[in-house]
Amino acid sequence: MSTFAGLKASLDLLILRDCGIEGCEESTDSTNKKYMYLIPFTQQAKIPSLLQTLEFKFPEIFFDLEMNSLEDAYVNIARAEEKMHYERNP
Repeated sequence: MSTFAGLKASLDLLILRDCGIEGCEESTDSTNKKYMYLIPFTQQAKIPSLLQTLEFKFPEIFFDLEMNSLEDAYVNIARAEEKMHYERNP
C-alpha cells in the first residue's frame, strides 16, 4: 500500500491536469495530512465525475468536499493583498 504522501503526485496529476476542470488549483491551506484543492464554482458540474474517479483510483483515501463560505473568500482576499504588499515592500 502506498503512503498518503507518496500519492500526492498522482493526485495532483489527476485533479490539476487530467480531470478537465479549468482553473483548479491546490489550496495554500494544504498540509502533508490533508490536501485541499480549489475548484471554481463555474466548474461544479464536473465535481461528481471527479469524485467518482478519485474514489475508484484511490480507494484507500477518504475524500471530502466543502464549499467555501463568504468569510473564506474575505480571508483569501486579505491574504492575497498582504502578499502583494510584502512583495512590493520587502
